[in-house]
Amino acid sequence: MKIKNEVFSNGTWDALATLGQTNNLPFKASWDIGRTIRKMKDGFEVYTETKNKIITKYGKKDEKTGELRIEDKDTENMKKFNDEHKPLKEAEAEYDISKATLLVKEMEARKVSVKPVVLALLGDFIEVK
Repeated sequence: MKIKNEVFSNGTWDALATLGQTNNLPFKASWDIGRTIRKMKDGFEVYTETKNKIITKYGKKDEKTGELRIEDKDTENMKKFNDEHKPLKEAEAEYDISKATLLVKEMEARKVSVKPVVLALLGDFIEVK
């Protein structure tokens, strides 16, 4: 499956991790989600390292928190960051993964609760039946 790096910055990766930590998931769904996370982990790390290099290039240290940031009001550096970050987010990688299937009746029987926002973000990774 081809996946754009934007999944690492738009909430999808966090939603996948949240679903993977959900208690009482049926074995097959849990297995598939765990495999997906494991197979995509290297891509996430490379994306994060590259993004951090761009932030280091254009950001300034926040005096209160000590974190590197690019202030919204620093429009010149924000534009430069966005210009370099955009192709990184749009880059695609091929992952040997398949959709996990969540069976509603099985989830209900196990009293598994998943927030709708998590399900909405994971359309490329799960199928609800």
